[in-house]
Amino acid sequence: MKKLLLSTLFMAIAASVYCQTQMSLPVSFQETNVNYNLVGFGGAQASTIVTDPTNSLNTVARVIKSATAETWAGTSITDVVNNVQVGFSSPVPFTATAKQMTVRVWSPDAGIPVRLKVEDYLDVTHTVETEAVTTVAGQWETLTFDFANQAPGTAALNLSYVFNKASIFFNFNTAGAIAGEKTYYFDDIQMGSGVSTGPFNITFKVDMAGNTGAFTTPEVNGVFNGWCGGCAPMSDVNGDGVWELVISLQPGTYEYKYANDSWAGQETLLPGSSCTITTGNFTNRTITVSQDAVLPIVCWGTCSACGVNNGPFNVTFKVDMNQSGQTFTTPEINGTFNGWCGGCAPMSDANSDNIWEITIPLQADTFEYKFAYDSWAGQETLTEGTSCTITTNGFTNRSIIVTAETLLDAVCWASCTPCATGIESSKNSGKSIIAFPNPASDRLF
Repeated sequence: MKKLLLSTLFMAIAASVYCQTQMSLPVSFQETNVNYNLVGFGGAQASTIVTDPTNSLNTVARVIKSATAETWAGTSITDVVNNVQVGFSSPVPFTATAKQMTVRVWSPDAGIPVRLKVEDYLDVTHTVETEAVTTVAGQWETLTFDFANQAPGTAALNLSYVFNKASIFFNFNTAGAIAGEKTYYFDDIQMGSGVSTGPFNITFKVDMAGNTGAFTTPEVNGVFNGWCGGCAPMSDVNGDGVWELVISLQPGTYEYKYANDSWAGQETLLPGSSCTITTGNFTNRTITVSQDAVLPIVCWGTCSACGVNNGPFNVTFKVDMNQSGQTFTTPEINGTFNGWCGGCAPMSDANSDNIWEITIPLQADTFEYKFAYDSWAGQETLTEGTSCTITTNGFTNRSIIVTAETLLDAVCWASCTPCATGIESSKNSGKSIIAFPNPASDRLF
């Protein structure tokens, strides 16, 4: 009763402060008598209502996720009264048979997760979140969000709760430092389902030739079945050692791994490899579902087929800090293989020559990386287009293709080549070299 009175009070205040009505579903950003409002956070503060760049007669919401945005940066669609977010005038009308919402979105990239969260603005512990995945780049599309299929690690839909506030998160779980600054648009938030919502049939295949242990039945365990153990057994109908299973999944991004005999055994995956994601101490396979798919056959514990030597291979990185001009304590290496983690890969200088190195086991793959120091207190600035670099979404990093054990040469900080020394250094500086006396018999200066 108290919550209902507070909600009514906020609505009354809203009506008195604005000569506009409070938002409720559907949200179109088009009605002139409705008080539409956006509140960005975590690096998406540049969230505004603008003219649709593809249709001057339409009004939409624009979200700029900055290059410094957090992984959880997002935008709340909420009325605001006296600096208090008061959400929608009416709750989202979920029922036992109506658990889906649709949002029309525009993204510069296909294949990114978009998370939608609804909550009770008077009780932030009452929430439910789910995800959909964009399928086109640079075009509008309608995404369906099925709240009966909550996002991994979040609460399930509770129909006894009041949900009267919504927030949207583009490219959820990817920081701006990785993706770069990106601009997104969304419009037409409403109840119901769109087209091609799933579920989609995903065929998982694993070649058990890579498993040296004893087993009876392989299985697929993931967030989609609660890591349940033996509830998703695989089969090998033709006896070729490749086991498979078809699972019906809603659109979204999922973590999973292969195991056997109700977790009696499980594969060990290498962090940083191309098919995995590491969360805390757990490294699992990952898949983004947007259509029916037959996954390629992978060898137990690897990202590729059996019979291919994919490592891990020891790769030794070296950086010469003698001419860096930096004040630092410990250089480090950050890259796609360790999630650009900061101080988790410190380098060492055993002989105190200021050439620092580290050896990291890596699977055969292509990686981006760069040298930094003291948990990102400083980082090298690399020149776009140089021989050792690659530029992706405005970020220029070093690049390496790993196919075998590798001992890299020491490179100068922020350079693709070793540090210049002696006469070569003077020549490159553009200064003259003077030698005297000339001729000389025993000493030359």
